[in-house]
Amino acid sequence: MILASLASVACSGETGGDSTMNPGAITPAASSGVMPGTEAPGAITPSGVGGTNTPADPGAQPVATDPMTGLPVSPTPGTQPQGNGPDTTNPTPTTTDMPPPATGTCQPGVPITSQIPRLTNLQYDTVVKDIFNVSPASGKWSDSFEADTVGELPSTQWANYLAAADKIAAAVVATPVGQSLTCADGACLDAGIKALGRQMFRRPLTDAEVAKFTALKDLQPAGTPEEIAAAIVYSMLISPSFLTRAELDAPEVMVPGTDAAPQMAHQLSDYEVAARLSFMLWGSVPDQVLADAADAKELETKEQIAAQAARMVGPEFKDRVMPVINGAHRFYANISDTSSTSRWGKMDHDTAKFPEYLPAQKAATMAEMDALFADIGYNGKFEDLFLSNVAYVNADTAGLYGLNPADYGADLTRVELDAMARPGFITRAAFLSSFAHPDSTAPILRGAFLIRIMGGQTGVPDPNALKTPIPDGTYATNAEATKALTSVQDSCKSCHWTNINPPGFVLENFSAVGSIQTKDPVYGGDITTAVDAVNFPAGSKPINNAFELMTEIAAGRATKEIYAEKYVSYATGREANDYDTCTAIQIADKIEAGNYSLASVLPDITQADSFRLRVAGE
Repeated sequence: MILASLASVACSGETGGDSTMNPGAITPAASSGVMPGTEAPGAITPSGVGGTNTPADPGAQPVATDPMTGLPVSPTPGTQPQGNGPDTTNPTPTTTDMPPPATGTCQPGVPITSQIPRLTNLQYDTVVKDIFNVSPASGKWSDSFEADTVGELPSTQWANYLAAADKIAAAVVATPVGQSLTCADGACLDAGIKALGRQMFRRPLTDAEVAKFTALKDLQPAGTPEEIAAAIVYSMLISPSFLTRAELDAPEVMVPGTDAAPQMAHQLSDYEVAARLSFMLWGSVPDQVLADAADAKELETKEQIAAQAARMVGPEFKDRVMPVINGAHRFYANISDTSSTSRWGKMDHDTAKFPEYLPAQKAATMAEMDALFADIGYNGKFEDLFLSNVAYVNADTAGLYGLNPADYGADLTRVELDAMARPGFITRAAFLSSFAHPDSTAPILRGAFLIRIMGGQTGVPDPNALKTPIPDGTYATNAEATKALTSVQDSCKSCHWTNINPPGFVLENFSAVGSIQTKDPVYGGDITTAVDAVNFPAGSKPINNAFELMTEIAAGRATKEIYAEKYVSYATGREANDYDTCTAIQIADKIEAGNYSLASVLPDITQADSFRLRVAGE
């Protein structure tokens, strides 16, 4: 096939108009597993949605987890790597106070970021669809790709890129984009190459680059116009200028607000700012309006960037921004299909004890979470996360909410529940069934999750905790049994009785599959949700039910800061740090002031100095 003979002329790192094609550098054998043209000593190649230094996928490297809760162990405040890192500094709390929130301290300035962030698998698929409007039968070109990771590009992934490019190029030939590259006239072909390159590389091609792509038609043996078009598309798809979002056009400037300790940073070009905007807000390439703004150098001030960001999250582009908003909330709640630290959607239940349970509920309830997060994240306010009565149900899950399954079909339907009984995402079936055991509720799991949401830390229990049997005795409820279990050791009792257990006990009226229960299905006693005190960061309060609990959590300042910190980390594609904490605090301030639409979070993140500036590692 002509693609095989033409592969040796693919681009190799043309990033700022000053690079040339390197015929020998693009083959896996010659690259040592690293994408040619992207080697940068000390740089971290990210895998996040919109940014430059993403926390590694938790499923891709070992992490320390709490053996009692299954959650990742929290590090010290200010260094939390978004749920992926081991805790080597925090022993089990021995006081009755809520542990301090795991948020950082604002440090004005710009964090160190990579100059060559790689496209994530999701971004790759989105970009290919947006530019070429071609999709495989599976819906994802990245199906064979390895999981998003940081660091060097494995040779196996490079081979996956080559194989995908071959298939995409073949599919593109019949499309309008492909046909624009089949003209025999040199000027016509140049125009097609310039137009496609502008989209794929997110910048204009240099004359030298255009000439090299055009030269593909002169290779021997000669190809048909369709083969030449496929070769051009293939070569662009395997170029580092497509696979990475290089940020190299960068004059040095002083970072604002750091006069006490001046910090020099690099000013991103208009094309680089445009790429940051489009990948942060859409996970894809700039549209024509944004590209025109970059060409006109109209992306150099905060005001210009804010105007574009507001346009890009508007109703016209709701479908484009929604996956990013949903991804940010998945990250916030630690929902992941690949992470070993995420419990969501991975628990089956005993149908003998819970006859209302159906295996199909796992997928349906997780789809409900996506729909709920997308709805609130675009249309709602922060408190709606914890207090909304909206649910999305189908025939498989309606019964869990006391609705008639016969009234629903296979698709999810938006419904409104009793706001007092079912406030927010914590009382939806996906959370309740995921944070439970196969045959019973799990107040420890639920309570520990809520502690983290409020900004607290659960500490590290004895590694043998899971082996500890419930003490002999007569118990009316699982809450009583859990209280007895966590009193066996004083070191467990001090944390569980005051911090973890109480919020978990408040949710005991929700069964292991997410339905409402008034009798304990294991022990047979009447369930009560009232507790003497839940230890909130602002102080202890007696709580009677889930609505009171969620109201207090939603009102908490630390809860808002944790949410904003997670959102900023996801959007920028890097681990939480003290520089980005400044942005998170500003967003938390706006949430605290009230009437703040969560759809404004992404545009507000673009107003940080770090969005227009980059600091490279030494």
